[in-house]
Amino acid sequence: ELLGSVLEGGAFALRRVALDSGSEERLSLQGMNWKPRWRPDGAGIVFRTMRKGDYDTYWLDLVAGGAAQPVLESPSDETPIAWTPDGKNLLAEISQADGSYPLLLHPLDGGKDRIVVDQPFDPDEAAVSPDGNWLAFASSHSGTKETYAQPLDGKGAAQRVSRRGGASPSWSTDGRWIYYVAGKKILRVAVRATGPRLDVGEEETIAEGNFVAISPAFAGTEQERFLVALGPPVEPPVELRVIMGFQREIEVKMAQEHR
Repeated sequence: ELLGSVLEGGAFALRRVALDSGSEERLSLQGMNWKPRWRPDGAGIVFRTMRKGDYDTYWLDLVAGGAAQPVLESPSDETPIAWTPDGKNLLAEISQADGSYPLLLHPLDGGKDRIVVDQPFDPDEAAVSPDGNWLAFASSHSGTKETYAQPLDGKGAAQRVSRRGGASPSWSTDGRWIYYVAGKKILRVAVRATGPRLDVGEEETIAEGNFVAISPAFAGTEQERFLVALGPPVEPPVELRVIMGFQREIEVKMAQEHR
């Protein structure tokens, strides 16, 4: 199944789509809702919601049913970004008074929250490796959006993985590759952990097209299939012809007609 946010009647709503049949269902939720993130076991989702003037993160159990419940709720803005593979921790952006948006690791068992990525990175996209040890994230702190990686436990510095741009990072299911989008291409690099750093291979182009994002749920399956977000259609360039001496040509033709 696929969950997405759509604009309906002036408000953002979440829709659930069955990929095999194409049938759709709008989830019955209060307020405006965006950015759904499936829990790894598929039992439910967390999502960003606006119900009282700021962004909070709520949980909806799609198996047991019932009303959505708050997971992160405060005067700050909280946006869910990714789960750890065991479903026990949630990564979320938390707004700060200085305008920054550090990435927070929130244990769902009541443990203490921990900032994983702070300034100057302010990541807006992230994915945890299948073994739960590494974090790949995208950041524009250098002036260009690039993909970085670092140990999830915070015991190593972030290192740049992409070469010339890298958005929407995702991991292969075996953890051997990091995928990202750059220049309307899906690219990948081979990675191998050596202590607190990754050995990173050369970039390889997987596909070319009008791509803007990759869904982490599909990246790097055995068939290397991807669910991607496409940008708007690229319009052909407008052809502009400049005719020199046009007025003189008109005058000559008019003179010929009056002879």
